[in-house]
Amino acid sequence: MLRRIWYETMQSEVEWQNSFIESTKVLGVDEVSRSGILIRVWIKTPPLKLKPWGLGG
Repeated sequence: MLRRIWYETMQSEVEWQNSFIESTKVLGVDEVSRSGILIRVWIKTPPLKLKPWGLGG
């Protein structure tokens, strides 16, 4: 369910629609703490599509 929500949410954002080569893989919950939950996700993108994080040109 988390995988579907993540993918649908990201695909509904105009700037993210063409950013994924294949569907996102949710690897699982890494940590649960008072401040939140850390979920590890595998995202495959085309080369040089990391601009939102200031990487890739």
